[in-house]
This record gives sequence, C-alpha cells and structure tokens, in this order.
Amino acid sequence: MAESSYMPFPVSTDAADFGLATHAVPTSLGRVSVHYRRERLARDRGTAVILLHGAAGSWTTWTPLLAADRERRAGGMTTLLGDVVIPDLPGWGATPRPVGREFTVDALVRVVAEIARALGYERWIVVGHSSGGFIGLQLAARETSATRGVVAVSPTTHAVIEAVRRPLRGLRLVPAFTGLLAVMRVLARNERGGRRFVKVLDRLGLLRLAVSPLFRHPLRVDASAVRAIATDVRPTSFVLGAADAAHASGDYWRSITCAVETLHGRRDVFLHANDDVRLAAEIPRFHSTVLDEAGHFAPLEQPRAVLDVLARVAAPGNRQRMPRASESHAASVRSGVSLTR
Repeated sequence: MAESSYMPFPVSTDAADFGLATHAVPTSLGRVSVHYRRERLARDRGTAVILLHGAAGSWTTWTPLLAADRERRAGGMTTLLGDVVIPDLPGWGATPRPVGREFTVDALVRVVAEIARALGYERWIVVGHSSGGFIGLQLAARETSATRGVVAVSPTTHAVIEAVRRPLRGLRLVPAFTGLLAVMRVLARNERGGRRFVKVLDRLGLLRLAVSPLFRHPLRVDASAVRAIATDVRPTSFVLGAADAAHASGDYWRSITCAVETLHGRRDVFLHANDDVRLAAEIPRFHSTVLDEAGHFAPLEQPRAVLDVLARVAAPGNRQRMPRASESHAASVRSGVSLTR
C-alpha cells in the first residue's frame, strides 16, 4: 500500500478554498451554520449531497472528502460533490446548542430537511459519519421520497444504542465507546472547563494518544485531524445525543426505500461485528463495505473509498441494481467485504 493512500489530505478550515459559501439558515432549532456549494440552479431542482458530521465533528470533517473530489475532477472524472450542503448540526461547530427547545434526534432530522429545502432542494443523498450516519438513516426513514440514497460511514447504530441503554453490556460490545461516554459525562459537568482540558491535552501532544483507538494508523494521523477533534469536542452535546439515540429502534429503518451503503474500518472500535448483520435484516436495500485500512474515521483516513461508495449510490437506477439484503447480502456481511485502499 502506498504511504500517501492513508489520510492523503489534511483537515482544512478554509471554506473559500473549496468554493463554499457560508449561511446561517433559520430552522425550528434556531439558526444553523451551513457551508454549501451550488453548481446547478436551485430552481432546476437538482439533487444535493448532504454531508453530516458525527460527534466531536463539524463541517471541517468533510474537507478531506472535498479534496478527494477535487482530485477526481482534476483527473477528468465527474464531480460527486457539485451541489453539496454541509451543516454544523445544532450543538456542534459554529451552531449553538438550542436552549429551551427539544434537542432530540427527531428534531435534528427535521432540521436537516429544513436546511435542504431552504436552499432550494427537494431531494438529496446523505453521507453521514458516526452519529451523522445514524441521523442519515433516520432522515431516509422519515423522508422516503426526498432521500435518494444514504452512505453511512461508521454509523453508530445497534451496539452503541445498546451500550447507552445498558452500560455493563456496552463494556463487552463496544468498550471504547462506553469508556468515552463515561469521560464525556464527567467533562459535561463543566462544559467550558472540559473543552479547555481537551485543548490542553492537544497542546501537550497527549490527545493523539487518547484518540489513537479511533484510527487504523495513529502515528500517521495528520496533526490537523487531532486538532479538529480538540476544537470540535462538545461534551454536553455528546451526552445528550447519546441519551436520545438510545430510544431508537431498527424497526423504523424498515421503511427506508432508497439504496443504503455502510462503510467502516475492520477495526472500528465503535461498531460490533453484528451491526451490519442487523442492519441488513432491517433495511430493504443494503450493502456494506469493510475497509482494512481505516478505523472509525474513514472520511479522513480513506476519503477516496468514501467517494467510490457515494458514486455507486448516486448512480442512476441504483434502486434497481441494489440487491435486497435478504436475497444476496447476508452471507457477504457475515464474512466481511474487504476493500483495501
């Protein structure tokens, strides 16, 4: 494997470098900071690609994917991220956590749809990382006609839900997540102090060690990625989001009609081996790709692989080509589909 194939692009905070505009979009949870780029006029009713970050993330999580797409365009291939919408979800990044309003997964799902429609889009493909993948699945179940496809990258689903409900069982299923949630609960007691503490760890060079289980090759992780985690951590939002997600049910996902692909590292410490099996049984048109060279942060570690999966989901007629999980996928999920990048 070529050295440059792992985490080939740094995390950037320069929106202009990617031709992104920034707008505060009014929603039912207040104004949401959104970065977006439009290559087709909204009145042409184009399909947007909505990128949803996970916990301890923001719009910058997706800058390596934008860089990979720019590389793709430079190579003469069609861009996959022309009309792109990247919100800082409420409680994260530049969007404050709503006070005095419901702060639930259902509310976040509603806000994502409101943002897309405020920008002129009536249909979309969702790419979500971690808890953003979970929100993407919820959005697909709620907005079945508008959601044309989902790429859920390391989505936190059944094992994480079980860990929040039953922490002792979580120690067996996903001990890394269970431990992180315990730490976040402590830090949330003093939100400002907790965030300062994480930034101090980063300045001392200790945060890389603390987050090393999240990456396949911790020593090769670009410093910009560790800095982004230090900047974006929000303990209270993490704890509240986890608590609300615990009420989710996979039965809700049976109503999803679009193609759904998950993508995650073989050593993703926030997923359990049985997660894909359960998702395949619940989601009518589902496929999973397992990456040998990624941990939990495939958007940073393997952005080109994420684009490859997005290309499949975005292809015309994907509903017809995607097999039903019950017909052909169960065996491949159990054995694991390997895509080495």
